[in-house]
Parts: sequence; structure tokens; C-alpha cells
Amino acid sequence: MTLDLSSLSPQARLQCIRIGRRWSSEDTIAQADDVLKALEVHGATLANHGFSAEDAQRLAAVRNALDAKVHGSSGDGDVPPKVTSAAYLEAMREGKRVRKLARTVLASVEGIFAERRGTTAESALHRLITVLGETQSSGADDEALVHQLELLQGALRDPDVGAEAVSRGGLLALREIESALAKLRAIAEPSPAASEELSAADECNLLDGIIVFLVRAARRAARIAATWTGNPELAQAFELTKLHASAANPLGLLNEREPSPADYGWLSAEESS
Repeated sequence: MTLDLSSLSPQARLQCIRIGRRWSSEDTIAQADDVLKALEVHGATLANHGFSAEDAQRLAAVRNALDAKVHGSSGDGDVPPKVTSAAYLEAMREGKRVRKLARTVLASVEGIFAERRGTTAESALHRLITVLGETQSSGADDEALVHQLELLQGALRDPDVGAEAVSRGGLLALREIESALAKLRAIAEPSPAASEELSAADECNLLDGIIVFLVRAARRAARIAATWTGNPELAQAFELTKLHASAANPLGLLNEREPSPADYGWLSAEESS
């Protein structure tokens, strides 16, 4: 398969770059190798559960393109640096800890409005359901986590919601959100403009991010297939061990349940050429 990254939307490109910055290219290549090896055995099964042969070909093409950029013909192994600073890790841990606190407070308030009648209660309940549904997971994407904390902050500042949240930890949650947002914004890296030519580092980050999305999609399909076929070993073959936390890869501890399968639709689009 010929790799054509021009088919990516600007939003998808930026999302992949942000995600790709958080993993070592050596780790993403190794993870792609593991998944491709597992697909040699289970590819036909996964094709019936959401991960097609074309998806596998795309993963192989992206993996090879990244390997060529990282190692090149000289094989010097000059891997672009990644953002794995202690400040980044701490900001992400703190942001996710605060997100859990705010979601717990809002979930309690949601129960209050669920028991009430009237348009005010219905409006507040609808907002809470929406916010809680959109703030479950951000992976290793600090920009997504900032957006989620801002949604939770906005809900807590709503007069109707806030009136019920104040006696349930709402003020504490607001203070902690403000602190967490300050830390996350301090470590944020600027994203390239949609029309901007990518640096060599972000070209690798883009490929890293696509690999992360694709191997997660393969893992999701494997888990569904394992349940459907009653074969737990199938799911185990697609576990993302190279992206898990380790001394060499502390960012692995930021793994979460991935977003909705719909978020991966653009990754398996037909090549235009």
C-alpha cells in the first residue's frame, strides 16, 4: 500500500502529532511489529470484528515509513526527542486526578436532578449527561485533558448545578481544576498550523500517532473477537505491551480506555491514489 498522508484532515493530523509526541518512536515501531505479527495469525478473524486487511496494510506502511525516517539509510538511529519531562507527567497525573474528583461531584449532582421535575432540572440533567459523557478519557493528550477540565469547570460554574454542587465538594473541585489547568497550560507545546510544513520531528510524531491509533483499534477488535469466539488468548496477542508503563517508558502509565470507535474512522479510509 502506498502511504498517502494528504488524506488526513487537519484536525486528525494535529491530533496524531500531539499523541505521537508522547511515545518513543522505537516503542511505537516495536508495538507495530508485535501487532503485525499477531495479525499474521489472527488477521482474518479481526477482519470480521472491525480491523480490516486494509487497516493492517496501512499499519505496515506507516511502520515502515517511520522506521525509514528514524533510522534512515545511514542507520544512525537519531530519534527526535519526546516530551517525557517530569513536569509533563506530573501535570497529566494531577489533571486526571482532578478530573475524577470533578466527575464524582457532578455525578452526584446528576442524581439529584434526575429525581426532579421541571424544565430547569431537565436542562441541568441534559448538560451533566453530556459533560460526563465527554470527559471519560483523554489518553496521553494534554490538550484533550485541558478541554475536558474546562467542560467540567463550566458545568460546576452553572448556577443551577453549582447550587447543588457546593455542598458536595464543588468549590474544592473548582479550585483544583484551576490549579490543574495552570500546570497543563504551562507544559503545553504549540501545535503546527494546519497549513504549516511539518518539522522532521513532527513528521515522526505524526507517524507515531497514527501507529498508536491503529494498534489501539486492532486491540479493540481483538477484544471483541475474543469475546465473540470464546478465545481469550486472541485478545492477549494484541495487548499493547510496548506502550505500557516501564522505567524506559513512563508515559505508558497514562493509558486509558480509548475513545469511541467512531474516532478511528478516518484511519481506515480508502487511499485516493
